[in-house]
Amino acid sequence: MADVIYRSGVKAGVIAFKALKSITRPADTTAYTISDLINGASATGLIEIDFGTAMANQVVELNFIALMSSNGTVATKLDAGIYFFNSATVLSAGSATQKDDNSPFVPTNAELISKKEAPLYSLPNTAQIGTTNYTIYDSEKCATIKLDSNGKIYVAIVANNAYVPASAEVLTIILKGYVMG
Repeated sequence: MADVIYRSGVKAGVIAFKALKSITRPADTTAYTISDLINGASATGLIEIDFGTAMANQVVELNFIALMSSNGTVATKLDAGIYFFNSATVLSAGSATQKDDNSPFVPTNAELISKKEAPLYSLPNTAQIGTTNYTIYDSEKCATIKLDSNGKIYVAIVANNAYVPASAEVLTIILKGYVMG
């Protein structure tokens, strides 16, 4: 099942989309250090965003990237970087723990297909949403990524700061942009 909602006719020659993908962290409060991977409790790989098989090998342009946290009451908010990959097995040659929550994230340059410097892919803006959620986001042209042969991209969320998470914290990745067709 695709993680993406499409709208056509917004911009000539392209299809607009909004993608949402949530993960639930492990039920612990183990602190993250800079460059630790943040992943789901039962992750078997990087976070997968499915655009559907009809979008296989298409190029997408992201113009909005956000990460919403359910840990809105924490004093020090997460400062995160996001890496995008077009291969599910991109880290298989490295340590088997590179998919695990709280493990060091050390991809090679060849493994990265899209990142924005500042540092890693920083999401510079923070917005509080009520008392229980907050979002970090970037709303400029962010990245151009080619989907894999199954119409998917793979995401790594990486801590840019020391961060104490909530137990079973829910993080939601929000992407908006265009399939370039």
